Amino acid sequence: PEYPVEYCENRKDYLNDLLFKERKGKKLFVYSPNEGDAIKRIIGFSIEKGLEDVLQFARGSFPEIKQPRQLIRYCKSAGICVPSDYGKGMVTTWLDKIKPYSKSLKAWASAPPEIRETWRLVLRHNRFDVSCMYDLLVKIKEKEQQARDD
Repeated sequence: PEYPVEYCENRKDYLNDLLFKERKGKKLFVYSPNEGDAIKRIIGFSIEKGLEDVLQFARGSFPEIKQPRQLIRYCKSAGICVPSDYGKGMVTTWLDKIKPYSKSLKAWASAPPEIRETWRLVLRHNRFDVSCMYDLLVKIKEKEQQARDD
């Protein structure tokens, strides 16, 4: 991809570094309680302070959106452009295609170009998910400010 990707085999150590060494008092934004629960399962305890749920903010600002409360539905409502190659509903299929080649460096070295491109699609999808949460929060803040000004 067009940005550096670092693989860390030990998710627990990675999350501990992210949460306790690198974060330095900054908030960590997740899209829903599911991500907070996943972090809890991996590190063995719940992060209560500094973990913010973007879905909670989005639900408050866009109450007209009902189930499914997908990130891209909130983005579209907020006027955030979703890339044409976003791959809604495709990530599991893409990961299934990549899986046989992800077991080792040797297996990855043998991955054909279409598998490598599929991996790039997964990374772009994930990158959009992460960056659009920031953009969505900015739009929510603007919307709330506008409501206060009116």
